Amino acid sequence: MGMILRATSAVPYNKAFISKYDNLRVGTENGDFAVLKNVDFGEGKRGFKATHSKVIDGVALIELHLDKKDGDAIGVIACASQDMGGNFYTVWCEIKKTEGFHDVYLVFRGITSYSHFEFTDDSPYDHKDYTPVPASRYIDSMADTWEATDMLGRKIPSPEECKDRRSDKKVGIFYWTWHEGESADEPQNLAKILKDFPEAEWDINHHIWKEKICHWGEPLFGYYRNSDPYIIRKHAIMLASAGVDFLVFDTTNCSGTKKEAYRPLLEGLYQAKMDGIKVPQITFIMNFWAKAYTEFMLRSIYQDIYKPGLYKDLWFMVDGKPLLIAHPEFLPENGASPEDTKFLNEIREFFTFRPGQPGYTCGPNNNQEWGWLESAPQHKYCVRPDGSVEEMTVGVAQNGTAELQCTHFNAKGTFGRSYTHAHGHDLLTPDSYKYGYNFQEQWDNALEIDPDHIFVTGWNEWIMARFANKPWIREEGSTQIAFIDQYDLERSRDIEPDKDGYLDTYYLQLCANVRKFKGTAKLPAASAPKTIDFSEGEKQWENVSPNYINPKGSTPIRNYPGFGSVYYK
Repeated sequence: MGMILRATSAVPYNKAFISKYDNLRVGTENGDFAVLKNVDFGEGKRGFKATHSKVIDGVALIELHLDKKDGDAIGVIACASQDMGGNFYTVWCEIKKTEGFHDVYLVFRGITSYSHFEFTDDSPYDHKDYTPVPASRYIDSMADTWEATDMLGRKIPSPEECKDRRSDKKVGIFYWTWHEGESADEPQNLAKILKDFPEAEWDINHHIWKEKICHWGEPLFGYYRNSDPYIIRKHAIMLASAGVDFLVFDTTNCSGTKKEAYRPLLEGLYQAKMDGIKVPQITFIMNFWAKAYTEFMLRSIYQDIYKPGLYKDLWFMVDGKPLLIAHPEFLPENGASPEDTKFLNEIREFFTFRPGQPGYTCGPNNNQEWGWLESAPQHKYCVRPDGSVEEMTVGVAQNGTAELQCTHFNAKGTFGRSYTHAHGHDLLTPDSYKYGYNFQEQWDNALEIDPDHIFVTGWNEWIMARFANKPWIREEGSTQIAFIDQYDLERSRDIEPDKDGYLDTYYLQLCANVRKFKGTAKLPAASAPKTIDFSEGEKQWENVSPNYINPKGSTPIRNYPGFGSVYYK
């Protein structure tokens, strides 16, 4: 399918006109192309901007060819957003410097709608206007010396019980960026639905089901969106205080990079860092299997963040390069042009790639992979000749069984929060989900091996889709709806506090084990007793220690839409 686009009908075809194309509403499907007629590149254009709305499946590409559909390719641009709200986003890429007048053929890969195209004199990579946060702004709150007791009476280990701080040990946590759903309905809480309508689990056509997406329970901070500044600051403080070093953004499904979520997150983390908080850094985990869209995703984040150097002090590094849990072999050897091939090779060289291993029990296929979630006992990943280990996983629960490596969480016998390799399901009771037996067994295994990196799954998944047509993941002939990744208090894998179940027990369990793994600061000595006269002012406190610093922004104002139709203020 081809479409002819013109800047304005008032300008004849053979005359020069502006290189900005406004008020276009171009809906494309994979394989479509459009023509921008007689574009005036003047003495040389080096950039191209496209404004687009929601991209079906997450990322779409446009190849720019001169004068014919298979003509000289001057650039490739990646457009990424799954925003459900009808918002438009502008992306900017570098093109081969082009002069004079040309018809430009836009060849589309992926599906989205475009409203604006523009050619620019400069390249986006000419602008290096991001300023990393100086290390001097960091304020050590000494959170690894704080005391805490959970609702079960379990105390966090004190510094006397832990090693000294070890800067070479790192903890990452799976962080889901898909909480941007918008609809006219309130979020569906599965626990409440099945309490009132237990038969609905066996009837995909039950009247209670309104949206495909459900929350298994309600987070402590409500049914939030990732882009909510209140949530970003709360998470930044909680995870920094726990000693988490990096967040792993989930982009494992389809081709979505969740740009509408990760951009506000990066900005919020940057602002928290400016306020002295040692926030976690970030990376992405991409498709586990061979997917053509992985190329689109790699192009998108490299074009958007890494090549222009944005938030570079938030990139998590391994072996001196930004870590990316992805398969580089999914990039084609040759691009649309020599310049594009060079761009693809830049991506290959820029990152430390660690392809993700999806299986819960099979272990690594090679010595380059990282795991993300396993059933105990967990495997070692990237084992060195001296026997040291680069990475291991620690999980809260696993949607697998003794017979099936992966299944839906509401299947019989799944490895919930109370399951352990040592005791099977023997520890399961109505309230055993609070104790984190599965989580602790996995921590104990990892602490014994002492790898460089521990990948924890996970922080804030919360939501899952309903499936009634997945025969490979359900008992044959069953009408049970499959809730694959989450289900209830026992069969879920979130650490972020919930509203009315385990509360902060998993968060404090995380804090306790990170201390055991990474060590702590020395407990500061208390100063001599001193009498304070409140009428004499704050200077009297200067020599009183220890100081307990509350991270800045811990009580932010909230005024932001939540998931679905809810609003928080």
